[in-house]
Amino acid sequence: MYFGAAITIAWLMTIWLYMPTGTFDTLAGTNPLARILEFSTGISSYEYFSQSKRHFRSGTLLELGTLALAFLTIATTPIVANHVGAWLGLHLAWWFGNCASFWAFSILIGVFFMQEGGVSRFVASKPIVYLGEISFAIYLVHQPVISYLARFPPWFHQLPLPIQVLLFVIIVLGFSSALHHVVEKPCMDIAKRLILRPDTHMALSKS
Repeated sequence: MYFGAAITIAWLMTIWLYMPTGTFDTLAGTNPLARILEFSTGISSYEYFSQSKRHFRSGTLLELGTLALAFLTIATTPIVANHVGAWLGLHLAWWFGNCASFWAFSILIGVFFMQEGGVSRFVASKPIVYLGEISFAIYLVHQPVISYLARFPPWFHQLPLPIQVLLFVIIVLGFSSALHHVVEKPCMDIAKRLILRPDTHMALSKS
């Protein structure tokens, strides 16, 4: 986690000093180097809770509390960033407002890993697990669908808002499921076969 913090801080300082202001949101928001702190904190939380032998009387309340904490940090960090922006500077204030809730989500990861409450048992159900499996496809599909629906079909905007939302969800899930089964899973299977081939293991053992 400390190594991740060092890399993230070094990257933020680099783009703060040497990059144009207009590119900061892209470099700090999507570049993997800016996300290493969040990733390493989540991994550290998982390692801690996976080795912990503590048990809680009300796991459901704990899970609901950590969910509330996570959403509270999402709502409050932009407000705090606006108030301390003059002190932090434009670039760090932007990062704080968009990324500083990572610590709450790392706790959420650890608490849900323990699976001692009803919420974690719900998200471990087959429909929710399947949504997790196609989540990367959803990430890829949802923005093109939003752009298409916003520009082209005039009939879509004449529908009631709840119907628009329902159709959007159906379209995104449909395309995401197809992308997952037609592209993502076959590619993952090919990668696994390449990695697990006997000659690959022999080459790795010789090296």
